Amino acid sequence: MNQATIALIDDDPVFLELIERMLRRRGHRVVTALNGQEGLELCLRELPALVITGIIMPVMRGWELCRRLRQNGALQHVPILVMSGCAAPDQVAAHYAAGANAFLPKPFSQLAFSAIVTQLLGETESPRSSEPLRT
Repeated sequence: MNQATIALIDDDPVFLELIERMLRRRGHRVVTALNGQEGLELCLRELPALVITGIIMPVMRGWELCRRLRQNGALQHVPILVMSGCAAPDQVAAHYAAGANAFLPKPFSQLAFSAIVTQLLGETESPRSSEPLRT
C-alpha cells in the first residue's frame, strides 16, 4: 500500500492515539489536531489524502470543518470520514450535507474502519461518484 498522509482530528487524545497506531501500521503518515480549527490549519498546511474527524470538538465542530474543507479549492475533493459516538440521524445527515463522504459510529470494528479507509483512499486515486459511502 502506498503511504498516504492522513489528517486525524478529534478532541480525545486516547482515540487519536488508537487510530494513529492503526493507520501507521498500514504504512500511512498521520498528522493530528485536537480541534476543528487546528485541524483546518493542519489540512491547509499538509494537504492530506484523507481527513478523519470527530463531530463534537471545541473551537470548531466536525460539520463546520467539513464545510470549510469543501470550500477550499485545494481540499474540496479530499475524502472525509466522520467518526462519532453520536450517531443521531440529524447529526449524520448534517455531516453528509456539509460534505462528508462516510460516517462510522463509535465503537467501531477494525475491519469496518480499514475497509472504509481503503475505499476512501481509492477514491482519491480514481475519482468515482460523489455519492456518500453507506456504513
